[in-house]
Amino acid sequence: MDKLRKICPICECDTYEKVFFRDFTPLKEISPFKSYDVVICEKCGLVYANNIISNMPIFEYYDMVSKYDFDYGVSSESQNRYKSICEFISKKIYTNQCILDIGCATGGLLNNLKKMGYKKIMGLEPSLKCAEYAKDNYDIDVYVGSIYSENNFCNEKFDLIILEQVLEHIIDLKIEIKECLKYLKEDGKIYIGVPNLARLFEYDNELFQAFSTEHINYFNLKTLEILMSKLGFSLLESQEGIGVSIQTIWRKENKVVQKVRDDESEKLIFKYINNSNKLVDKIKRRLNEVDFSKGCYIWGAGTHTAMIFQIFSANKFNIKGIIDFNKNYLGKKIIDINISFPCKKLEKKYPIIISSQHSQNEIEDYIKNKLKLENEIIKLY
Repeated sequence: MDKLRKICPICECDTYEKVFFRDFTPLKEISPFKSYDVVICEKCGLVYANNIISNMPIFEYYDMVSKYDFDYGVSSESQNRYKSICEFISKKIYTNQCILDIGCATGGLLNNLKKMGYKKIMGLEPSLKCAEYAKDNYDIDVYVGSIYSENNFCNEKFDLIILEQVLEHIIDLKIEIKECLKYLKEDGKIYIGVPNLARLFEYDNELFQAFSTEHINYFNLKTLEILMSKLGFSLLESQEGIGVSIQTIWRKENKVVQKVRDDESEKLIFKYINNSNKLVDKIKRRLNEVDFSKGCYIWGAGTHTAMIFQIFSANKFNIKGIIDFNKNYLGKKIIDINISFPCKKLEKKYPIIISSQHSQNEIEDYIKNKLKLENEIIKLY
């Protein structure tokens, strides 16, 4: 089976140390990848997903299984993140300058820039639903397509290109950033925001969730500098963002400055894996206390459930149903079991395992107070 990546996306080195294997086989109908290895590049030190085996084309994944929820608007956490980014950008970009947000989702960040007085703003997004949402709710023009598409603004140049929560998803980093540069003015700048590997281990409840179906590059500031220096850019400013993100702005340089290997990422990823393994031990003890011989429901159809199945055989649970709020999962299957939307028709005799790290209390409240179900509830955290 063909592998999507066999070399480092920054320095193209093909020697590395493998530190983890991520298996998404049970999610074959809702994951773009079947599996990958998490590795550390021997030459530059980047931590990245290698030997990626594909389930489906990546754009098909984003089209079919969107994570964007149009029913509840923008969360307070996202609003705080957008505000932080906009304030950071405003230090270097004037309100009369032109901005293009590539991979802008539903336009939430652009809308916050609009509120700050930026008028020359535009988005590029592969999802038609997201583009329509941005236009209908914020009156912001978002073109549907990718950086490779023939877009209506092909001849336009921008003072700032935004790549917020984008680079961690990209297989061919240098190729795709170079494509973005065709939209940038000669003296233009690039904003990049990514999850910061240096801060991932701050969270105790992280069951290898950094190694997701979407995130395949794991940056800290040093590896971002190594990447951007190879493209002729230097760091203008950086700051820690909301959550575990890092926010950066880059400008062009006349010459490429070679950066030395990053040795910190190796220490950080082993610390993260060690913390996650401690959590695995706790979950094993919790689930081994339960008799699943009569069956159970699993609430959650995402990467957390795939990780549970990587720790345990799915046969252990004698699963009677898999439930998830994401309507885009309806009609899909996990290990030949249909994913269903929450309802009141769950049989009382089967316990419900809440397979979620960060939403388990909200899910428990929904089960008890909205659905009025009396099933035993098994929380993992």
